[in-house]
Amino acid sequence: MFNPKEAAEDRYAQHLAILSIAAAAVLISILVHFHTGLKYWLLDGFGETVSGTILSISEDTGKIEDSTAQSEQSAENGKAHTGPWDSATVVVEAELTNSTTQVFSFTMKPQDIHREHTGELLVTYLPFNPQIAYTYRNMDKIAVDGKALLWSLFAGLIIAVLAVRPLLKWARLRKRLRRY
Repeated sequence: MFNPKEAAEDRYAQHLAILSIAAAAVLISILVHFHTGLKYWLLDGFGETVSGTILSISEDTGKIEDSTAQSEQSAENGKAHTGPWDSATVVVEAELTNSTTQVFSFTMKPQDIHREHTGELLVTYLPFNPQIAYTYRNMDKIAVDGKALLWSLFAGLIIAVLAVRPLLKWARLRKRLRRY
């Protein structure tokens, strides 16, 4: 037998379930992009850029070592064993705008190390917390996280607005069904 009140309750519950799944996806996106997105927003809005001297570059290539001398000497074989997990740790010393010296350490892909013609590396940092810093030329790489965080927050706001009406209707229906 068809009961219209149960059908209405099911419809509201279905809408809320769909919005809950969408909200979970948005929450995961916010959690994934929060750290670097917030870092980009802070550095883009309040950061200062200074030139720093590269102290050291240590590469962790993740290469698989072969025991044969022929494969060790082959440059092509060395390139064949490198992968997207290659990284380099760059240690940079920079004099900040308040005349203090700060040492920064960045982990990035070796091909992302963009030195200036003087051999120095430009660093963008927050004046009130110099530990938050990133290389100037690689800011576009974390700009994607900043945009993804912004769109995720916008989508979360839309989902919250869309959830208010079905939630209120479902609550009113549940209240009326108690009297039924």
